[in-house]
Amino acid sequence: MLGLPLPAHSALCKMRKRIPLWIWEKLLRLTAGFKHEKVAIDGTGFSRTNPSYHYVKRINRRKPVKSYAKLSALFDIKKRKFCAIRVRTKPRHDIQDARYLLERTEIQKTLFGDTAYDAEWLHEYCFEKGIQTQIKPRKNVRRGFYRKKQMKNYSPKEYHQHSLIESGFGSLKRKYGGAVSGKSIASVKAEIYCKAIAHNLRLAQ
Repeated sequence: MLGLPLPAHSALCKMRKRIPLWIWEKLLRLTAGFKHEKVAIDGTGFSRTNPSYHYVKRINRRKPVKSYAKLSALFDIKKRKFCAIRVRTKPRHDIQDARYLLERTEIQKTLFGDTAYDAEWLHEYCFEKGIQTQIKPRKNVRRGFYRKKQMKNYSPKEYHQHSLIESGFGSLKRKYGGAVSGKSIASVKAEIYCKAIAHNLRLAQ
């Protein structure tokens, strides 16, 4: 696809600490393409391996360190590729990363999301860009000018295409693992970018 031999996932991981985040973002866009007709948004978690016994002893901690990395992503449901991702190592509501992801992706037709993304500002953002939202409505919520406009074309049947992003997450973890070994936030981000890029490249073969 890029005119270059496809690097193995392990080779990408060896390079991860030397590459700044903006390059990872560009590589992901190159492997996913620049225009996307139908895109789903959602999040998932990656477990983080515990630090060594020596480290736990040094910080005087008796119990294992429990933590995970949160991946928020936009997924092209037709190409089955990840268009944009954001990684955090602290819990945060899914909607907080939606604008960041949308600003890095050109969506031509539809955005799919679950009830966590049923926010007035998101419906407005999409409406102004000519994007139809297929976002499952929250119960007993009727307010919102743009929400009402978008809900006129909401289809429960079409919304179920959103589940394809769950399949994408499942495929990503089966192929490249559901855990990350990086200790710093930078290395964790790079490792998950490795997984997403390798996933996209595999589909290009």
